[in-house]
Amino acid sequence: MPPRYLPLSLLVAILLFASACKQSPQQISISGHIEGLKDSILFIAIPKEDSYHTFDSYETYDFNNDDYKYVPVKNGSFSWIQAYNGPQHLVLKISSHTVTLFTGKTDIEILGRADSLANLRISGSVAQQEFEALRSIMMEIWKKELYLGGVLSKVRDTNLLKEIEPQYDSVMALKKLKTEQFIASHPGSIVSVGIIKELAYDGDPAYLDSLNKLLTPEIVATPAGQRLEEKLAVLRRGAVGQVFRDFEQIDLKGDTVRLADYKGKYLLVFYWVSYTKEENLEVLRLYKCYRKKGFDVLGVFIGEDRARWKDMVAWYGLPWKQVSDLEWIHGHLAREYGIRSMPNNFLLDPKGVIIGRDMSMKELETKLCEVVH
Repeated sequence: MPPRYLPLSLLVAILLFASACKQSPQQISISGHIEGLKDSILFIAIPKEDSYHTFDSYETYDFNNDDYKYVPVKNGSFSWIQAYNGPQHLVLKISSHTVTLFTGKTDIEILGRADSLANLRISGSVAQQEFEALRSIMMEIWKKELYLGGVLSKVRDTNLLKEIEPQYDSVMALKKLKTEQFIASHPGSIVSVGIIKELAYDGDPAYLDSLNKLLTPEIVATPAGQRLEEKLAVLRRGAVGQVFRDFEQIDLKGDTVRLADYKGKYLLVFYWVSYTKEENLEVLRLYKCYRKKGFDVLGVFIGEDRARWKDMVAWYGLPWKQVSDLEWIHGHLAREYGIRSMPNNFLLDPKGVIIGRDMSMKELETKLCEVVH
């Protein structure tokens, strides 16, 4: 019997289909049904890298700061499909409720009732289960941190401060321990990446590196892991022991200020905003105490309003030079070292080497007493 051959057109079709199947990216879906939810729009936010989101404060999440997708809700049901490009950290807004969501390679289903959005059932994501476990461990710690931190910010009574500060320090030590334990036991989780990213908003580079080293090579190689590495690389520039990079910037008087102008002095590079009254006055006190001993201050205003900046300098009576690019945290003065919270500071030795960073006023005074004579 002569051999049979497939028609050329059919063979080409089969090869094209096989090629398409091979090249098609994996997709994942986020779908669900919420009984009683009116026809509306569900928002899925993809946090930007310079956003700050704490796992315990999404009730006040600001969707204006991030990229987000619109997903229609019809008869309580919704569905969103996207190409899988590594695990993600997302935030959903359902009606007035926000949901932290960690995705993986599998589809996610969200079920619940509109009158009980705080009790939604989320299935299909191992990372989400890990996050829920973390939240159950940390929730009471987060609440105590928030409460005691609020008390400390308002209390002026010395005796009460002596009573509250050890309690706050104890809570923060426990938070640090539980954080380290979670990352060590979940080194390949996107949740661990999210924790370090949150800490990188305002953390010590050496400590962040120690946590980052716990992560698996696989999670570090994902887009989320690579973005974290980029963020840490920026923070490392401002680590103690690094030379603070020289820069030029116009001051309030229109003169060019160079960091090199301060060589030979101990210099506090002080990042501030218009509402940092108490810290500015503390820096002013320290300036008066140590300026004749080779100490100086360079103010870096983080804001966009030149008139406001000028008024605040006059109002606080700040005698040292002030610079600003008037681009808030998006300008080069903030982005160079990943500055996101204010006030912030770097203390430089006479050679321009960083000997202290992000110090409290108490820590700054102790350091100045130690090095400036």
